[in-house]
Formats: sequence, structure tokens, C-alpha cells
Amino acid sequence: MDQSLNTKKLLGTTLKELMAEKPFDKITVSELTKRCGLNRQTFYYHFETIIDLFQWMLYQEAGPLLDQFRQNPYAWKNAILQILYFMKENSAAVLCALRSIENQQIRAFFVDYFRQAFSGLFDFICRDLDVDQPFKEFMMTLHITGAAGLAIQWLENGMQESPEQLTEWLGFYLEGNVRGTFERYANKKRDES
Repeated sequence: MDQSLNTKKLLGTTLKELMAEKPFDKITVSELTKRCGLNRQTFYYHFETIIDLFQWMLYQEAGPLLDQFRQNPYAWKNAILQILYFMKENSAAVLCALRSIENQQIRAFFVDYFRQAFSGLFDFICRDLDVDQPFKEFMMTLHITGAAGLAIQWLENGMQESPEQLTEWLGFYLEGNVRGTFERYANKKRDES
């Protein structure tokens, strides 16, 4: 493994440790680099801000989950289950970031993850229906935003349900209601032509 990647991983691991101890917006580059035994210039060689480091860390750790999913886009339940476990295993760091003033990046990460997980599902659900792309995008955005928000709320509320339970409930909803909505839309479109 190259030195640059080792340094980034050290910074990421140390950031997670600090996030378990204090609010995200109270962590400084000086404190982070001191704990790592590095100088500030080393940090700035790799990242512009602590938020950049956190985003890199998220994609580094959750990226392999997305790579596995990209090989089979119809395995959306597994993708959701994996991200819920990721959130649970990294709950201290994720909650710390969510509670910070600048939490848009973490929310954007989860929305992006759910978008990738749901795109194959939505293609499958409306595969034999005459559904135009703008409506499909509208439905995806509606459900992606809802699912990501639900996962974040689940984390913030102490993860009372298991990741399996949450994924199963989401499956009941998505596999029934979304198909019905697309069918009604396609029928209305057909009737109007």
C-alpha cells in the first residue's frame, strides 16, 4: 500500500476516534494531525478541509459496498441492508457528522447511495410499462429522499429495529406501491392518447 493511502487512512481512523469524543465542528486540523503525529501541511497536502476527509472516509469505506451492488443492480435489498449495517457500525462518526452544522455532505452521501441502490429496482419495476423518464426520475427522487431520511432517522433514534426489519418493511412498500403507481401513470397516459 502506498504512503499516501496509508496517511489518508491514518487521518480517517483518527478522525473517527475524535468524532466519538466531541462534536464534528469542534475538531480542528491541528488536533487531528497532532494525534496522528503528522504536521498540518501533511493534512492539507491530502485534503482541503476536515469535511473533505470525512467524505473521503465515507466513500473509502462504503465504496466497496456500492461496487458489489453495481455488479447486480437488482439486488437492492442487499445494498440497503449493507448501508444500514455500515451506519450502525459507524454510528458514532455518522451521528457526529449529522449533528454538525455542515451536515449536508453526509446527507448527500446517503441520498447518492440510495439512488444507486434504487435505480436498478425502478428499472425493473417499470420495465414493461410506458413510463417516461421525467416521471420515473420524480418517483425515484421521492423514494430515495424518503428512504435516506428514514435511514438517518433510524440512526438518530437509536436503531431500535434491525437492519433486516427496516429493509423488509421498505421492500413491502416499494415492491407493492411503486409498481401500482407506475401502472396507474401508464394507464392514464394510454387513455389520454
